[in-house]
Amino acid sequence: MEYQHSRKPRSLADIIRFSMIVDNFKNDPSYCNRYVAVCDILGFKSLLTNLPLLSIAEKYQHLIAYCNLYTYPVIFSDSIIIFSSPINKKESLMDIASASYFFDACEAILVSSIKYAIPLRIGISYGETYIDKMKGIFVGESIVNAYLMESNQNWIGGACHINCSDAPFFRDRIFGDWEDILNYKVPIKNDSKCVYALNWPKLTDYNSTKRILESILREQTEDSVKLKYTEALKFLDWHYTNKNLSFIC
Repeated sequence: MEYQHSRKPRSLADIIRFSMIVDNFKNDPSYCNRYVAVCDILGFKSLLTNLPLLSIAEKYQHLIAYCNLYTYPVIFSDSIIIFSSPINKKESLMDIASASYFFDACEAILVSSIKYAIPLRIGISYGETYIDKMKGIFVGESIVNAYLMESNQNWIGGACHINCSDAPFFRDRIFGDWEDILNYKVPIKNDSKCVYALNWPKLTDYNSTKRILESILREQTEDSVKLKYTEALKFLDWHYTNKNLSFIC
């Protein structure tokens, strides 16, 4: 399964935007507004039981390869937190590019997690965030909200906290040509709820992705785990066929 990353730096303008983001991370202020994604690796205990630790670390390397250039990832055990560079409500070129690269990274890392059989559940939020990279301090309501959004979902996939609705450039990801975000009945624990879901299937090949998910699903023995894969397959089918319109909010 290969994913098509549609916005790697190609043109001179892209290269300039990319270099601005990298420079911004080098001189990153400790306190600012950002997008934050909290990613949880599902079935981590089983991974530790069935795979050598170095093999798991290698899989992590594959995942973060898709976000290192565009965002700032922090990894701790079974959790990956992805920070965008600072994004304010001024429509600067750098802010627009930062938002774009953030959502690119979230989609790509989710697709990669399926490919390497370490599926993720992702919650995305926006808000004030304090970061001290040298001291390893990461604090903010944005992180808490992203975590709550992540932990409340019951599938392999990603969704956005309600505070993203008024975040800079978020509407562009929905109504523009990007289609990074879709309004969808996301399976919330014990329910389903219309929220903005991360449109990861757009980066996939339908048949190969479906085969991978179905193959892993057949290996599962717990109903709660099976449900997460089933819901991911429903979303994949809906994205490519739109046959089941009941999932549209």
